[in-house]
Amino acid sequence: MECNGSPRRLDFGADLLRIVRRHGCKVSCSVDAHSVAELGNLHYSIGTARRGWTERDRVVNARGPDEFLAMLRA
Repeated sequence: MECNGSPRRLDFGADLLRIVRRHGCKVSCSVDAHSVAELGNLHYSIGTARRGWTERDRVVNARGPDEFLAMLRA
């Protein structure tokens, strides 16, 4: 599930992330960046994930390359 940190896309809130968590889904924290300047919005995504009680091990892009590839293979 994508947790988008774009200020125009904060509609996927912490309450929905709690539901995602209950169902065991993985989360991707992103910004849907269309320019380098938008990468600075990642803190919105991370803040939303924290409010939704998303553990780091559920965040697919908070892993090192080997761990990420192992998760894809599993």
